[in-house]
Amino acid sequence: MRSRFILCYRSHLSSGNPRQPHAQGGVIRQASAPLTITLDDGQVVRVAQTGDYAEYPDGSRAHIISGAGAQGQLQDQAIALVGSALSNGDEIIDTPQNTVLISKQQGVPMADDFLTSAR
Repeated sequence: MRSRFILCYRSHLSSGNPRQPHAQGGVIRQASAPLTITLDDGQVVRVAQTGDYAEYPDGSRAHIISGAGAQGQLQDQAIALVGSALSNGDEIIDTPQNTVLISKQQGVPMADDFLTSAR
C-alpha cells in the first residue's frame, strides 16, 4: 500500500462564529444541516450548507452557492467549506470549528463539483 500525502484541507463551516467568517463581514446566523459539531467552548452548532445564508452588518443577505459537492453532502446539499462562494461574490474565509476536515490527497482527484458554484 502506497502512502498518500495530504496536499490541502478545507474546514466545514458551522453557525455560531463570533468572528466574521466572510471577507465582506458576513456571519452565518443559522445553519440548516442536520449534522452538529461541538465547539471548543462547548457550544453545539449545526454545519452550514449550500442554500444557507450569511447576514451582513448592513442587513443584507447572501446565499452559500458552493461547497464540498459530492465530497460531502447532507440531504442533497453540499456542506459549506472555508473557500465556499456566496451569491454576492463574497467568500467564506473562517470557521469556528477545527474538528471536521476534508483532505486532498496526492494522486486522488476531488469531485468535479468541489467548490464550484451551483447553477
